[in-house]
Amino acid sequence: MDGPRPGARTGPRVGAFAAPGDGSGGTPWQWSDGMFEIHGFAPAQVRPTLDLWLAHVHDDDRPVVRYALTTEGATGRLTYRLRDARRRDRSCILVLTDAPPRANGYLVDMTEEWRGAAAEVANAAIGEAAARTATLEQAVGIVVAAREVDPDEATGLLATCVDATGRDAVAVATAVVEAVAAGEPARSALARLGVPAPRRA
Repeated sequence: MDGPRPGARTGPRVGAFAAPGDGSGGTPWQWSDGMFEIHGFAPAQVRPTLDLWLAHVHDDDRPVVRYALTTEGATGRLTYRLRDARRRDRSCILVLTDAPPRANGYLVDMTEEWRGAAAEVANAAIGEAAARTATLEQAVGIVVAAREVDPDEATGLLATCVDATGRDAVAVATAVVEAVAAGEPARSALARLGVPAPRRA
């Protein structure tokens, strides 16, 4: 029943468990080393019971975990949150392969994998925002040079085009930058795309 050791782990930490015959809260369960590690204990450091397990489950998730571990016929899988003995929050998948009262199965700690996925999404969003900002800045620079205005006025001229055409600001900025990059004169590109000339007193 031993799960992977922390030093050798290349994926999610996995623990195996088996319930006592009567499934009662105070009766010892069988836990693999991985189960102890997921809950923040050294192997065999504590006496694993249902009560101990549920004490580490997030309050909002405890009823469904209790149901899964104690209700006859309740097999399947569910995701829940736990706080380990070191007060670290973890996200786990509980997989029941046999129904209570002799429940057994696996607990998979997905914390790092999901955290990594969330970080990838966040980094992608940051990268996209940076790219959008860079495109807008380039377009403002083109308007500054072509219309001989300051950056604030250039931004206003682009905003006027956005309002008039109903296009997204980044779409307008991208069209400006791409037109100039393709060799079209800036004044011609701005006129074609609807970026107005400044009003002079």
